[in-house]
Amino acid sequence: MHFNFSVDNIQNIHETARLVVATFNEREPLAEANNAPPKEFAEFILGLTQHCADNGLGFIARELTTNKIIGAILTSDLAETLNKIDTDDKEPSNPIATLITALNNSYFKGETLLNNIYLSIKFVATDDRFKGNGVADKLISECISEAKNKGFKYAQAEANGNVSQHIFKNKLGFEEKAFIKYREFTLGDEKPFSEITEHEGIKLLIKRI
Repeated sequence: MHFNFSVDNIQNIHETARLVVATFNEREPLAEANNAPPKEFAEFILGLTQHCADNGLGFIARELTTNKIIGAILTSDLAETLNKIDTDDKEPSNPIATLITALNNSYFKGETLLNNIYLSIKFVATDDRFKGNGVADKLISECISEAKNKGFKYAQAEANGNVSQHIFKNKLGFEEKAFIKYREFTLGDEKPFSEITEHEGIKLLIKRI
């Protein structure tokens, strides 16, 4: 399918957040293990989208004929997340948060990160009708370029599926730093991701920018 699109800063917060939520629920391997109520998860994504827009660390792809949003990327400073976890006495609220924390700690070893060093790519979403046409690649490249301009030194991603891992490693040159297999991850006496069989595990991928 031939179409033209532009990459722009996030302006319509709600439309962007709806696309991210829909894409996560439909395609991401971890969606089935997301025990957050749908409304709570939607509000979390909406808040993250607003944060990205405020800090210039999120972008959307807009199809030029219809002017509709067909892709989005949400990122943040990794220090905001990891340093907050290290100083918070409470356990992560769900298995996904616990898994991602364990993945990062296996590489960063609980160290306090400096601000403005690691750009954390949180969500990349593409409308199903426009998949496979370079929308995600362009969004990631644009966001990394802007992060570099802001002084970030590295880009980081927690890629939880085969497609995202392929894009980050083989197309964009990210290096694998940590890996947790879904079938081996335990939380208490349970293995919350054991039913994920089409994807081997989640990978921490990092690239110097």
